[in-house]
Amino acid sequence: MEELRALLDQIGVSNEEKNSCVEALQQEVKLVCTRHVTNQRARKQNLVEHVESLSAKIAECQRRLGQAAETTVINQTLSQEVATRTEELRMLQEKEAGRRQMLNDKLAQLDEVCLSLGYDKNQQDVDRENLSTENLKQVDEKIFALSKEKAQKLEQSKAVAREIVSLWTVLGMSRSECTQQEEQIWMLSDRLPVTEQGMQGLVDMKQALVAEKLQRETTLREHTGRIAALWDRLKVQDAERSLFFSKTNGIGRSAIIACEQELNRLEALKGAMLKQLVLEVREKILVIWEELHFSEDERKQTFGDFFIEAELATDQLLDSHEEFLKALEAKQLSLRPVLKLIGRRDEIVAQKDEQDRQRADSTRLLSRNENRDPGRLLREEKIRNMIEKELPKVTEKLLAAIGQWEQTSGETLTYDGKVLKEVLESDIATEKQRKEAEKARKEKEKQAKKAAEVGGGVVSEPHGSGTPGAAAKKFKAAASLVVALTPNKNTEKAARSSLTRPQSALPSGTSCASTERPSTAPPRRKSNTTDMAAPGAPVRSILSAIPVPTAPANFVTLQKVQSPVPKSPLERSFTSPCVSVTDSQ
Repeated sequence: MEELRALLDQIGVSNEEKNSCVEALQQEVKLVCTRHVTNQRARKQNLVEHVESLSAKIAECQRRLGQAAETTVINQTLSQEVATRTEELRMLQEKEAGRRQMLNDKLAQLDEVCLSLGYDKNQQDVDRENLSTENLKQVDEKIFALSKEKAQKLEQSKAVAREIVSLWTVLGMSRSECTQQEEQIWMLSDRLPVTEQGMQGLVDMKQALVAEKLQRETTLREHTGRIAALWDRLKVQDAERSLFFSKTNGIGRSAIIACEQELNRLEALKGAMLKQLVLEVREKILVIWEELHFSEDERKQTFGDFFIEAELATDQLLDSHEEFLKALEAKQLSLRPVLKLIGRRDEIVAQKDEQDRQRADSTRLLSRNENRDPGRLLREEKIRNMIEKELPKVTEKLLAAIGQWEQTSGETLTYDGKVLKEVLESDIATEKQRKEAEKARKEKEKQAKKAAEVGGGVVSEPHGSGTPGAAAKKFKAAASLVVALTPNKNTEKAARSSLTRPQSALPSGTSCASTERPSTAPPRRKSNTTDMAAPGAPVRSILSAIPVPTAPANFVTLQKVQSPVPKSPLERSFTSPCVSVTDSQ
């Protein structure tokens, strides 16, 4: 400005013009400076905005990467800040790109697993924009969980596939007949379905094969059961049966066809043998009828088909016979306890009848030969006691068993056409009446004997005097019985002579009075005519068991007289009184 003033002074410009030029120059300088300042200010603002933009981008990258955003602080010139932040943004963008690629790869893997499992990928709880390490870790965990679930479901599918292959093998299905999907099952491929729908399809296929297997097993079981029954009915040899089973294995269609063919063959053979088969079943029915004691009327009423001519045999007739045989066998089985008791009762009744028959023979105990059986009386007594004890018990058990069976079966048990319970009750009533009559008879005999002893010492038969020949036989039987039970020969002769010697031959001092002196011997056991003692019993007990008839004219009557002193070993051991005789008129 001073130079301009100096130049203007040299030129000789007036002060006014000089001031005007200086002012103009000042204005122009001011305008240029102002323009330059404005431009630089705008430049600075642009740099500030650029720094802020870079900072924002850096913050966004840091946010996506999961890093904490930094506060924008300018510690350098704007140009330096722009350069620094530009480099920082570049590095963050490269890192973000790597993370993005990593996340995309993981998401692709996750989507594949979800697709294989049949899940919607958009329904997975995954942030597809978050590039932080935590988000990547969560994605990895999700992939691992879904992969584990897929592996488990694949193993389940393979297990079902193994069962399907096993069923195919059992059912005789060929692999060459399988479709492409079924081929994957045969191979147990890793491409087996693991979705819910696909796995359910495998389960449905297995269940269908199981149902087919059960149906075939049922069909074969029915066929083989009918075949076995026909084999037994037609008496087919074991070798032929083994040959058939050796050719027929498994449950394939070939096995079913073979069984059907064998059934048709056996049915045709059965049709030709119907008469023989019906007769064989009838034989078995007859055996059971005999065991159960069916009467003729009961047989006709219960199974009338039995009496149809065998020449008119049909399949229906044979079936009715077999059904009746099964029912009859079941009844026979249920009656086993009753039949056992009936058999036991029949044995006891047979023993009773045999004993009654033997006891009807009065000479069975009078045998004097070398084969004489001294223990017969004791055995008979044991048998009689057993019969009297066991027969009522067995009958009572039998009635209880019959009642229980009738209550269970709802039927009335018959035996030879009669109601068995009523028969047994009638037998019990008859036996009771017999015992009462026997008791009354014995009581009557006892009263008659007492009256005879009180009247004069002569005992007469309660059923009449009888003939002399009959009386002699009874005295002879009494003497033989005494001899049979007397072990000493001398005593035997004495006993026999004491029953036959005349009155004049009695020893002196013996009394013929009708009364007896008091005896120190034990009282005599009272018994009936059938209660015989065993060998070795007291003679007086044996004699008291024999009814003494009215003696004929040429015989003497037995009268008991107390012996003052026993004279023989037999008398000392038994302390039995001697016997005296008087003429009987």
